[in-house]
Amino acid sequence: MKPFRRAAVAAFVAAPFLMPIAVLADTGSNAVAVSAGTYYVTQIGAGAIARVVVGSDGSVKVDSNYISGLSTEGPDSAVFAGDGTMLTSNFGAGTISRVDVGSRKVLTEQVNKVLLPTIADLAFDPSSNSVWGIVYGGSGPTAISRIDLGSGNTTSMNAASLTDLGGIAITETGSRIFVSSHAGYIAELDKSGHQVRKVSVHGAPDGMSYDPSSGYLFAAGCSGICEIDTGGASGSKLALLKTFDTVDGDGIAADGHGHVYVAKSSCGALCRLDLSTGKAVTITDAIPAADDVVPLTGAGAGGTCKTLGSCFDGAAAAGLAAAGLGLVVFMGAAGFGAPQPTPAPRSSRASHLAAGPPGAHPHPPPPAPPAATASETTHLQEESGDKLLE
Repeated sequence: MKPFRRAAVAAFVAAPFLMPIAVLADTGSNAVAVSAGTYYVTQIGAGAIARVVVGSDGSVKVDSNYISGLSTEGPDSAVFAGDGTMLTSNFGAGTISRVDVGSRKVLTEQVNKVLLPTIADLAFDPSSNSVWGIVYGGSGPTAISRIDLGSGNTTSMNAASLTDLGGIAITETGSRIFVSSHAGYIAELDKSGHQVRKVSVHGAPDGMSYDPSSGYLFAAGCSGICEIDTGGASGSKLALLKTFDTVDGDGIAADGHGHVYVAKSSCGALCRLDLSTGKAVTITDAIPAADDVVPLTGAGAGGTCKTLGSCFDGAAAAGLAAAGLGLVVFMGAAGFGAPQPTPAPRSSRASHLAAGPPGAHPHPPPPAPPAATASETTHLQEESGDKLLE
């Protein structure tokens, strides 16, 4: 994905002890009330995943090291598997790790049996319990890989000889696969890696996100965020609709409610684009090495959670129960449904090792400790305070 490699952001309901305490001071209507929820963002080069909790009052609490202990050669991208665990790609190490978000533990350091050098963006395929990944800037026969989550077996492909890949996205049913190329196009592939169709876009498209509520696909790096009509999970087209030039970045996640969250963006470590107005508002700039946002809706946004414990362990599950929620519910941007499943309703990469503009996909070195504490509370403010792009 973009500059640092996609940051992962997923929205979950916050347990009581995680509720933010600060109140947003704005000009009247709460600019970020619609964003209430919990988001997870990958921090490439830091071996960590940040958690951002946005309250219904617009307050923002950031824990930049909510999950640590991952390879410092990652994590680049992150998605949720069908069992509720999180999968992260470790760019420099060539591995995919499995994480329990509830207990904040790394369960498996290497899920894939075969190393995948410069593995970057991931997409969960619910139709086969597998995860797909692309080699950043990949153009060869191993540019695209599918990893079976049961066996760890890896199948690599690039039948269409696509070049300079940047991102990947899959529909909510796993029926359609899309990849972006920095060469200026987005292609749809079949499960064997053959090209079905493609569409040209501006710039060098990178991180992508599919929104099942609209059937639209979004990509960063298009000299902004480009919006593409796919016709939905059973559709048969790719048509560029428009480009939002108020914000650009690396990893992105559509929330299914008219917004796209952007990590390592031109308006902060994590910001939100409103698709109806084209405006972007900063959520936080307190994630030092933000790279990707975990999917907020559709495939990879939480999988099928038949019980609270299957997606939330330990304190998180207890917190939800104590809150009397009974059902797993996503707030605001979230994409989860009930506990009974279904998401209801976020380089030959050599240049990835140096910081650069969105699209250059630099892989930053481990960041210096942030000036503030790891757990930081901030306010989203309009015009006075955090940035608001119009």
